[in-house]
Amino acid sequence: MKNKKIILLILVVLSILLFTLFILFKVINDNSKDYKISKKKEIEVYSSVMLSDLVSIKNGTLIEDYKIDTTKIGKENVEFEYCINDEKYKGNFDIEIIDNVKPYASVSKIYTYVIGTNFNLEDVIFCGDNYTKNPKCSVMGEYDINKPNEYKLTYKVEDESGNISEYPFTLKVVEENISSSQKNKLSFSEIKSRLPENASLMIDVSKWQGEINWKKVKENGINFAMIRLGTQIDIGKGSKIDSYFEKNIKEAKENDIKVGVYYFSYARDEKEAFEQALWVVDALKDYELDLPIAFDWECWSLFKEFNINFYELNLLANTFLEKIKDENYKTILYSSKNYLENVWDLKHDIWLAHYTENTTYQGNKTMWQFTNVGEIPGINGNVDVNFYYNK
Repeated sequence: MKNKKIILLILVVLSILLFTLFILFKVINDNSKDYKISKKKEIEVYSSVMLSDLVSIKNGTLIEDYKIDTTKIGKENVEFEYCINDEKYKGNFDIEIIDNVKPYASVSKIYTYVIGTNFNLEDVIFCGDNYTKNPKCSVMGEYDINKPNEYKLTYKVEDESGNISEYPFTLKVVEENISSSQKNKLSFSEIKSRLPENASLMIDVSKWQGEINWKKVKENGINFAMIRLGTQIDIGKGSKIDSYFEKNIKEAKENDIKVGVYYFSYARDEKEAFEQALWVVDALKDYELDLPIAFDWECWSLFKEFNINFYELNLLANTFLEKIKDENYKTILYSSKNYLENVWDLKHDIWLAHYTENTTYQGNKTMWQFTNVGEIPGINGNVDVNFYYNK
């Protein structure tokens, strides 16, 4: 009798256990059918992806939608909560953050050096990547700097994801470099003849132009000017006002020339860029502008030393420009064609630098600096001349 009771008790316990397991299995099995995971499990690094882009709930809702962190390559587990008929459940799945973007190098077709010159091509040529801070840059091919010749070489850049870019170029080693770096001035008559119907002439100036006769500049039809407000003194240091800024902006405005300003930066991170924006705003508190404030970052030869990638560079530039915009100023990014096409990715107006008669830049532009050897009445020496598309 006692054995029967024990057996009966065991059977009851087993029945309860089996029933519990059945319920758990049913819940798990049913929950797995509650949501659908996107087949797209590989996400490009720095992509803007929401949780709702990857998972959908059947007959229910996500409790919280959020932006997926895509700033680090590798496997990432995504957890989420959802609600069906007032019941809360949890789910998770894995995604892979990948980098398929090739690195970039600014490589000229020809480099000419005099025999015996001490240089390193890996350092001469700018290279960088959207993700890898210091991609592997190397010159493929043999050359002898002590032997005059034309060497056909290839510059190779590889990032940590194995993406590779290769650029063929020619290295000329010569006995004597007879090519002249001195450019002929672009005459004022030639400048005027190039002016498009939908643009006005604009100059940009700094202390390097010295004393400017702004009355004469105005009389010759120049109605717009970008004036250098200041510059970062050096890497990691503070800012200083351009020594001709106050004189230039005062006299330009007295002659009814509409003005904007630009700031030259060596910023290495968002914090530094933000502090520079604050400095710019404070320096302009006594002035009114007609044109934008430009962010001018040209530290390409120092890029390796800065230990940043293109994503971080865009973040710091955007930090500067957004702070300026928050203070109710117009903003613009200054850069040359190659970097606008391969490095910068910002939703701000563009001030293009491309010294040519007909630019091949396809993006939208508000200003185009088409020469740095312009001849403008009222200014001694070379001056940057631009088209300002104000119409």
